[in-house]
Amino acid sequence: MTTTPSIPPRLNEPGRGILCANGAMAIFATQEVVFKWLSTDYSILQLVFMRTWFALIPITFFLMRAGGPRILLTRQYPWLLLRGVIGFGAFYTFFSAIALMPLADVSAITFVSPLIVTALSVPVLREKVGVHRWTAIAVGFVGVLIILRPGSDAFQIGALFALASAALYSVSAVIVRSLSGREASAVVVFYTTCMFLVVSGSLQPRVWTDPPWHDVAIMALTGLFGGVAQFLLTQAYRFAPVSIIAPFDYSHILWATMYGYVVFADVPGTSVLIGAALVMAAGAYIAHRETIKRKTP
Repeated sequence: MTTTPSIPPRLNEPGRGILCANGAMAIFATQEVVFKWLSTDYSILQLVFMRTWFALIPITFFLMRAGGPRILLTRQYPWLLLRGVIGFGAFYTFFSAIALMPLADVSAITFVSPLIVTALSVPVLREKVGVHRWTAIAVGFVGVLIILRPGSDAFQIGALFALASAALYSVSAVIVRSLSGREASAVVVFYTTCMFLVVSGSLQPRVWTDPPWHDVAIMALTGLFGGVAQFLLTQAYRFAPVSIIAPFDYSHILWATMYGYVVFADVPGTSVLIGAALVMAAGAYIAHRETIKRKTP
């Protein structure tokens, strides 16, 4: 027997939505700094496992607030499990890129995801994408090419990890979009987190390194705040429309640039700044056009 979870109503509180989005981006960027710092001593798989284990605590709390275990009963298990596996791949490749490249570069590359999602929505979700959004997608991909500079010395394996993460995240997002209205956000996040835990946990015998207690504390805080950030981002899109929240997602690049400079002395090059500007502009324009589409009868 299955039950239909109650989907929280959308609200019209843009101020709170913007605050939640900025808070989530700040936490995500801080988490990336910690991963990059710890990646010199621990495998990315171990860091993902520890982060996921502790993130499950706040995520379970939010699940209980959303309705408790009863809302976990669903007919969408195959899609939820598939989304979890693909999401794990996106997560792993993203933090692998973080370990190899400056934070701002990785952030700029992976923000091509909204463009890929829009392109995938045509064959997968049968959505119609007009000339305006196709033009924005093309501009965004030009921005990515400017950042990557294929054939130059700047192109490296870390960039491939970042691109793979963006592609996998986009597929994951399309699955979530297809589940929209059928599953509460808390359910999707809970199953995704559980799959992260299962996949990364099964690989620990090969990569595990016993961490001292202070590193465990840092990993625990990273996971706890990571779970809170996921909830904040979900709430942001509940408080305000995509057209308002999406541009503030790009504050992540500002945080990543600041952290990269202060902590790792990384200064983004001109090509990264120009390419990131094109990617952000394209993504914001697509969010604007999608809002217009939804308002049009």
